[in-house]
Amino acid sequence: MPHARRVTIETPELRAVLTERGGSVEGITLKNSFENDKERELVVVAPFADDLLLGHVDDELVEPAPKDQAPGPMRTHLWTYDEAASRASPELDAIFTLGRADGATWRKQWVFQQAEGRFDLNLRLALVPPDGAAVAPVAVKVLVTSGLLREPPNGAAFQYPNSGLVRLARMDEPDEFPEGVARPDLSEIDADDLRLLGARTHYYIASYFAQPEDPASPDVRTWWGTVGDPQRRESMRERVATFMEQQGPLDPGLEERIRVGVHAQYQNWLVLDVPTQPGTYVDLPLYVGPVSRHVLRQDVYANVQPVITYHFAPDILADALLAIYDLFRGLFGSAGLGVILMTLVVRGLMMPLSIRN
Repeated sequence: MPHARRVTIETPELRAVLTERGGSVEGITLKNSFENDKERELVVVAPFADDLLLGHVDDELVEPAPKDQAPGPMRTHLWTYDEAASRASPELDAIFTLGRADGATWRKQWVFQQAEGRFDLNLRLALVPPDGAAVAPVAVKVLVTSGLLREPPNGAAFQYPNSGLVRLARMDEPDEFPEGVARPDLSEIDADDLRLLGARTHYYIASYFAQPEDPASPDVRTWWGTVGDPQRRESMRERVATFMEQQGPLDPGLEERIRVGVHAQYQNWLVLDVPTQPGTYVDLPLYVGPVSRHVLRQDVYANVQPVITYHFAPDILADALLAIYDLFRGLFGSAGLGVILMTLVVRGLMMPLSIRN
């Protein structure tokens, strides 16, 4: 297999490794894992297979095949990293191109956010016809979630399960389908109807999220959601371990986390129309980051925010408790002490009622 060049993009929050193999994202590392009050890195999206990388595009139903490459799924072909165009762009991005035998050119532009607290990246997809000609839109399949590390259950009563995630406009809350269950196909989705498609663990989300007010929002035809093949667990474990070793030596705890964590991989596909008029494209915003109320309450994440709905208490009560917790955690720098002091405050406030009872 020919060598694929890799490109690393860093933002204040993320480090992404992109590859010419499919012009896609191979892995994403959170610079702060938000775990145990320690600022340490954590690989969240890890590569499992060269033909199942985040952002892979398939137009295998559209002929002819890419130039100078053997027939097969387009996601397995080598794209060309356009370093000059990427450097000239005013955005923090990486641009990949793939020529087709009919003279048309596929163009992928991965755009990253340069502000703190932003965990979204944007896949800008365009098909440039030869000589500026305008032809009918092309239907392609895009992988919008893959490689999200599964988290082992910790036995907590309120822990969210590892699950696929989808939200439509008619739904008040995201619909979650547990691992091991394939989501049935849903055809004829209006572009304004699909809000969220991805996967979540207890602490992290990797998901496509719609921006309906954006004129470049994709016209979605259908989608699929799955959670992987258990028979590939051992090979996936080796791939994830090898990838994480690039970040540093593996301690026994991390090795066990990887072993338990790769029982499933998440795959969610969109089938959408890519316009072919000169200068047109579709934008696919992708969120890869923490399940954090501070992060997800930004306006840009309005369609991701419902995943932090508190099912066991009204939001106003949950917000009040979390505000007390945040106060003590900020003052003393300890999550455990924050929980203890929050409990004492709540118990103290409830004491008059308890005495009357």
